[in-house]
Amino acid sequence: MASRLSNWGRSMVIVAVSSLLVAVAVLVLWSNSHRAEKPLQSDPNDHGTLPVQFGRESFVTSEVCRKCHVEQHKSWHESYHRTMTQVATSQTVAAPLDGLTLASRGRTYQFEHRGDEFWVTMATPQELAKRSQPGTPDPAKASPVRARKIVVTTGSHVAQTYWISYAGDLWQVPWVYHIQEQKWIPNEDSFLHPPSDDLQFRRWNNNCAQCHAVGAQPGWTAQTGYQTRVAELGISCESCHGAGEEHVRFRKAQNATQPVGASRTIKDPITNPARCSAERASDICAQCHSSHQDPEGWNTRGSSFRPGEELEKHVKLHRFGTGITKHDYQDGYWADGTCRTGGDEFLGMMSSPCYAAEKMSCLSCHSMHGYASTTYQLKPGMDGNQACLQCHTSLQGRVAEHTHHGEKSSGSLCYNCHVPYIAYGLFKGIRSHRVDSPSAEVEVKTGRPTACNLCHVDKPLGWTASQLAQWYGQPRPELSKEQESTSAVAMMALQGDAMQRVLAAWHLGWESALETSRKDWQAPYLAYLLDDPYPVVRYVSYRSLQSLPGFDKFSYDFVAEKGLREQAKERAIELWRQQTRKPFGEAGRAILLDEHGQLKVDVVEEFWRKRNDRPVEINE
Repeated sequence: MASRLSNWGRSMVIVAVSSLLVAVAVLVLWSNSHRAEKPLQSDPNDHGTLPVQFGRESFVTSEVCRKCHVEQHKSWHESYHRTMTQVATSQTVAAPLDGLTLASRGRTYQFEHRGDEFWVTMATPQELAKRSQPGTPDPAKASPVRARKIVVTTGSHVAQTYWISYAGDLWQVPWVYHIQEQKWIPNEDSFLHPPSDDLQFRRWNNNCAQCHAVGAQPGWTAQTGYQTRVAELGISCESCHGAGEEHVRFRKAQNATQPVGASRTIKDPITNPARCSAERASDICAQCHSSHQDPEGWNTRGSSFRPGEELEKHVKLHRFGTGITKHDYQDGYWADGTCRTGGDEFLGMMSSPCYAAEKMSCLSCHSMHGYASTTYQLKPGMDGNQACLQCHTSLQGRVAEHTHHGEKSSGSLCYNCHVPYIAYGLFKGIRSHRVDSPSAEVEVKTGRPTACNLCHVDKPLGWTASQLAQWYGQPRPELSKEQESTSAVAMMALQGDAMQRVLAAWHLGWESALETSRKDWQAPYLAYLLDDPYPVVRYVSYRSLQSLPGFDKFSYDFVAEKGLREQAKERAIELWRQQTRKPFGEAGRAILLDEHGQLKVDVVEEFWRKRNDRPVEINE
């Protein structure tokens, strides 16, 4: 069975959970408080309880680990991995739900906050997903709606989504709440995939459980459906160290029979990622931070992989060019095999020479304990050049000489050149985790943006090719007239495919790019993308537009009908035209401005008409 293990909820890297004792206590409260404050239509398939059984053989849960590993438990408990999946309570729900009504594609969702419970009035996922026949009423709109209890949340940092219990499964309420933006987004508009009017529902049991819970067994049978069991919700100790029962037994026996300091010849059965080889340590992260095909039977028994083992003895990684799935250039990879899916970081790192030389693992920069950055869980000092200089010691003290940029500029940050934002996930650019060097030739052959142009967004690829030839002796590739004369990112925004357009939109609002390339010319390009066919492209473009001078209060609804989007595009361009700007001089030619600093509309329209509209789907 093919299973997408690094889906949206996992690509968030946000979150993991309550202990078994807390979860059980909450379940008891559910059973005692199932009566609503006002009469509700009953549904025999909707019990308002969590249809997941806690407890797995050989697992002990994080609460047991805490008894001996207090500091490690504390640092993990503060991480976003812990809150990946949680029981829905007033403490875990990030969105303001009380009295909220959301509507999308003719369906309405009404939310209520009742005591410590949250409810949503909606039809069943099966009813909502029905398609109308031509000339007949839409059965989904006509189907009865009922109040249904929200029992679980996924996400707590970037975005959060909610799940109801129905027919023994957990089904997603088809909305995503962007925490940082405080904005609701229809689920079908929250991913980079071809526009569709179809509602998209996800089932937690076979889609999220493996990465968002410990020791998940989906428990599928044709007779009973799903009877899912987990050791613990969220990403906890035993996700990375393995089941702890034997470890606890071993330690108790050792402490009882040997004096302190005595030699212990029997190996502790627990796995410590820090003591594993680079490959085995990275495999622990890769069980979730990659995409792979599972063996037959996974939907029943769950994963057979255990930390410390070789991952590819249990699954088939979606390696580029293997033909295992359609995960190819149109989807998760650039044409040279560079992974471009947020959440699949291991698939990027495994293509790096540093990893191939067994010198780099995920733990080279990241840690679940003692990290300095909660968001990315980077080790202290790993948010700068030390991440690379810990191995590339010959560059210590001479980074600026190597980069040909100022010592404190963004161009002298190793990762901006060697690990640029050329993947997409969670409504933003993501670092690919493939370590390589900028190359104009690679962009010509594959469409993968060159790191130089992602900061110098006003420069043509020809300018980059000349700099790389002068500084590093790279052969200069043959370029088209447009590549020699027009901003590479402007061209990408106007005529690239959806993946290229969303990256262009993000970089046109990226702080480092705005500092390097001025911030008073990008608005017209982002305005065109406000009417892009892909909702995510429109959303990212709007966020970047708001970062520009004079646009912080610009109003726009990225899911509005096309006519309103076109009006917003014209409003944004007109607002930009009315702004006062310093002359651009010769530099204005690359960003398609005339001698008066106004947009060459006929040239821009010609690029826009050549937009690459082939279908693109990035499965986060």
